[in-house]
Amino acid sequence: MKIQTFADATRLSVHALRHYEAMGLLVPARLSNGWRDYAPAQVREGVFIAMSRDVGFSLAAIAQVLPLYRQGGLSVADMVEMLEKQQKVVDEQIATLSAQRQKLIDHAQWLNRQASGAPNRGSSRKPWPASRKKQR
Repeated sequence: MKIQTFADATRLSVHALRHYEAMGLLVPARLSNGWRDYAPAQVREGVFIAMSRDVGFSLAAIAQVLPLYRQGGLSVADMVEMLEKQQKVVDEQIATLSAQRQKLIDHAQWLNRQASGAPNRGSSRKPWPASRKKQR
């Protein structure tokens, strides 16, 4: 199947498909005129890549498991375990971003107090809010 038909079947862009081919993730056959010719069985691989990217897996991580997936050696339990590990990564990112968000709020409040001449919460003027936790 031609690249546009394959793109429609996998919901991947033609640009992404070319990138994945350059990385060796997808390897279509070539017709005599040089056009890519994807096998119908490759749709499953394309969808696997698309779904993996959609939940945040890197292309390097996908490249590691794709051969096992192609061989049918990646069980549902394996995929669930991978998804649970990825969920932990996302949870850590959320915690990091939440802490960063609070720092932004603190810094904006501090700047507003400085600009208004209002006293800080303590009895003495505090310097810029701490931006890093003290290392022990």
